Amino acid sequence: MDSIFAMRSYSRVTVHEPQSLTTQRAGRSSSRLCDDIGGLPVGNQFGIKAPRAWARFAGICWLATIGAGYFAEGVVRKNLIEFGDAVATLHNIFAHEAMYRLAVAAEFGGTATYLVLTAILYLLLAPVNRVVSLMAAVFSVAGCTIWFLNLINNSAPLILLGGAHPPVGADLATTQALAFALIRLGNEILLAGMLCFGVHCLLLGGLIVRSSFFPKWIGLVLAVGGVGYLVSGFAHVAAPDIASAIGKYGYMPGQAGELLMGVFLTLLGVNASKWNEAASRNGSSS
Repeated sequence: MDSIFAMRSYSRVTVHEPQSLTTQRAGRSSSRLCDDIGGLPVGNQFGIKAPRAWARFAGICWLATIGAGYFAEGVVRKNLIEFGDAVATLHNIFAHEAMYRLAVAAEFGGTATYLVLTAILYLLLAPVNRVVSLMAAVFSVAGCTIWFLNLINNSAPLILLGGAHPPVGADLATTQALAFALIRLGNEILLAGMLCFGVHCLLLGGLIVRSSFFPKWIGLVLAVGGVGYLVSGFAHVAAPDIASAIGKYGYMPGQAGELLMGVFLTLLGVNASKWNEAASRNGSSS
């Protein structure tokens, strides 16, 4: 009996011990394959399974944002707003009210699309440096928030002077002055947002230069454009004479860099194999 009991005990040990060891090994392997924040496999810890497709979608978002901004600012507001003449500006707005409302809607849509772009770029560039990519995203969100608030200023004439019961008499002159002041303030708020986007583009450019899955030259162009945004924005605040001399040329490198980046992403996306390698390397070191 003792020998039979011993044989059964031995059989239980030989059956269950390998399962226990296998479970422990699997647990250790699973812990090594998981990242430190979300429990996702290293190759997918950034939430992107198809980096090239996401990069192309980001490019489409970038181009859509540029198109919406050009329509709102470069076509509608440029032709309707005369910053030295309140009466002419308000007359132009209400003479082309539908177009002006469409421009306000385009500003909202373009800014919202840029938020989507910001999230995708954060994930695409996090394998290079997650902290710097997060900083770039924060500045972009700050700029988008400022531009969202600016929609109130751009809508001021429609809110204050439109509707079924517009002001009359002395109230009309006061309200017109207030609406025009808010429109002019909106231009300054746009420049404040551009400072945030300048930091965003500068940091993105640096990350792209350091990455192995984007051409370095396109990162340099974007970084130089970010510097141009910053120089022009600070000059407008601190040295108006210099800003007047620079004019719109200070913003042109940034506009060119963003347009170039949008076209590149839309057509080519990202080198998926090198991105996956960088994501795995970053995950294993984190």
